[in-house]
Amino acid sequence: MIEKEYFGQTKEGENVYRYALKNSKGMCVRILNYGCIIQSILVPDKDGRLVDVVLGYDDLNGYEAGSCFFGTFVGRYANRIKGACFTLNGRTCHLEKNDGDNHLHGTYCRQVFEGHTAGDSLIF
Repeated sequence: MIEKEYFGQTKEGENVYRYALKNSKGMCVRILNYGCIIQSILVPDKDGRLVDVVLGYDDLNGYEAGSCFFGTFVGRYANRIKGACFTLNGRTCHLEKNDGDNHLHGTYCRQVFEGHTAGDSLIF
């Protein structure tokens, strides 16, 4: 089962939603359309109590203002691109400076993605 709820509005005025994917055993994964961030993963402990096993912020402001990239997906490469730009086929490509003067992991951690469901799948 997938549920969608309003999570907040970015400083640029974009609406952010949180999707909750739940199974019959009580496990729940919450994902934001802001940066495709995994905000929480709730799993039952040995006594059946749900425990969050992911570091994350409680609200959108934490993700916008925070310096950690909690739950953000890793892009097409791991590590840093110096100066947040590279040249490909003679064309210079500029990236977001998300790690000082560099670009880290190819993430789009501050982008709001359009999300929709298809059966039991969540698609951004």
